[in-house]
Amino acid sequence: IYESSDTLIEHNWIRLTNQYGPAHIDGIQASTKLGTNYENITIQYNYVENTKNLTSNSQGIYLTQMEGNVKIIGNVVNHPNGNQTVVSYLANSVGSPVNVFVIGNTIKCAGYRCLLVGDDSPVIKNNIIWQTGSGQLVDLRDNTGCNSANINNNLYYAPGSSYPFAGSCGRTWSDWRNSKNLDANGIFGQNPNLDSCFSSTGTSPSVGKGAILANEYSQGLSSSLCGPNGPAAFLPV
Repeated sequence: IYESSDTLIEHNWIRLTNQYGPAHIDGIQASTKLGTNYENITIQYNYVENTKNLTSNSQGIYLTQMEGNVKIIGNVVNHPNGNQTVVSYLANSVGSPVNVFVIGNTIKCAGYRCLLVGDDSPVIKNNIIWQTGSGQLVDLRDNTGCNSANINNNLYYAPGSSYPFAGSCGRTWSDWRNSKNLDANGIFGQNPNLDSCFSSTGTSPSVGKGAILANEYSQGLSSSLCGPNGPAAFLPV
């Protein structure tokens, strides 16, 4: 999506299987030209899988130079080999300010920056972010405000990383939780116990731990992501 305003992307099943090509291949990519006024994008209720082995320039959801409201809500993003899985970065400072909402997503990645946000005061809530490799799990850049009211009720699991956080809000869970007062109701270091359909099992520590949000952010994906041709049902709940 390039130079587009008021864009909605929802209810898609995206699977990237191009394993070795050098092209910049992302599941969902959007950007604007610096100095132009294009704004507002919502990406919700999608399943994005990127299994590309050549991981350079190969992300799940990759948004750059956006303006207005950027909403990433209720998606499942599976990135078993790659880095920079969900990204909203490099705000277009010439136009309107950017407001990033990352709500109710399940993000699983192998390498660094499972979530990269480079905008002011993002709202990051009710996400499961799981890293199977090493490097930064979450990277908050630029002028990101470490606002405890905006970042809460997330589950982070990064057993291979000594410094799972990066950017202005600290590097360790202690920096994040104790120094910046982020994720007072968050969970760190516990396996999310998801099944093969990325649903929380009965033993998942995430069950019942999400914040109650305004109606437009309170929905997630249905639990049925499995089926011979994709999800049997792909409806918000």
